[in-house]
Amino acid sequence: MTVSNLHPIPAQRPEEEVLFRALRLRQAGMHPYDSFAIFVQPAVVLRTGRQFRPDLVVIMRSSWVIEIDGSSHTGRYVNDRTRDELLSDHSLSVLRIPVEDLNDPALVEDWVDRILQRVRAYRATG
Repeated sequence: MTVSNLHPIPAQRPEEEVLFRALRLRQAGMHPYDSFAIFVQPAVVLRTGRQFRPDLVVIMRSSWVIEIDGSSHTGRYVNDRTRDELLSDHSLSVLRIPVEDLNDPALVEDWVDRILQRVRAYRATG
């Protein structure tokens, strides 16, 4: 399957589009029973009422919030870590990717491998 055959995603920053397309290509080549779901900028509402819109959420056997840290995250370290902790408290793991890595196709593939390795791992809860 080629990238042109993939459905477009809602308006994204270019670096999010790069990662989404790489994940989507990998997804398209997987057996349906061994695939994963990709949610693009979903609304996440926690029990506390806090709301977030992560860049991507990838779900298979475990759930991972994918955040691409670019210039919009400058000076937000404490806020980002607080948000990561809140998401973790709700059984969502967070993986942060430096935006610079998405300019290199080899690094994009490395990140896709890391994401898929994590979502394939079963995470016991409780």
